Amino acid sequence: MDVLQKLFESHFRSPVGHVQPIQGHLGGSGRKIIRLTGGGKSAVGILYDVREENIAYLEFSRHFKRHGLPVPEIYADDLSQGAYLEGSVSQSINGVTTLSSRGRPRSKLQSLLPAWQLRSPVHCLGPELFQVLLPEAGGHSI
Repeated sequence: MDVLQKLFESHFRSPVGHVQPIQGHLGGSGRKIIRLTGGGKSAVGILYDVREENIAYLEFSRHFKRHGLPVPEIYADDLSQGAYLEGSVSQSINGVTTLSSRGRPRSKLQSLLPAWQLRSPVHCLGPELFQVLLPEAGGHSI
């Protein structure tokens, strides 16, 4: 957990005031999900020791964010310790307004689902498929 606090403090230049586990080992993936807050800032910290999946998740998240999809921003990472810090889902959908194919307004959640559906299966992809889908990420050693 110390690594998440260091990432938070380095990114926000503010000390962590509160740490709240959101999900321990209860989830099926084995990830520890922790909310960190301090100095009026908030982030979600992830601890997970499967390097290949972390790299894939981070690269896809950054790729989708660059292309304007409403996914949480990746604030910082330390892959050597299986840790990364990202914004929350609610931060990523603030201000999202889209229209359905029939021209009707869609809810923020409906707008977010296509991006999450693309990003979520990333944890199941092997490194070879990841390299094909995002060749610019080839600089990472898996």
